[in-house]
Amino acid sequence: LYAISVLDDLKGDQEMEMFLGFPKEGYGFSMNPEFKLRAPKFKDCSFELNQPYQKITIQMQYPRKKK
Repeated sequence: LYAISVLDDLKGDQEMEMFLGFPKEGYGFSMNPEFKLRAPKFKDCSFELNQPYQKITIQMQYPRKKK
């Protein structure tokens, strides 16, 4: 089993910017688990890699910006 996490590191500092425990930058996980107040569990993001090439679609989540 495999799982993928993705960070859109807008500042390029190789760290996830947080505010009060919530991400300030875009993020996503394989299998697109439902948003919760914690990182998803491995079992919620995992998938089998059973062919040489496999397309994985990850929906990026971005925090709301103040208007």
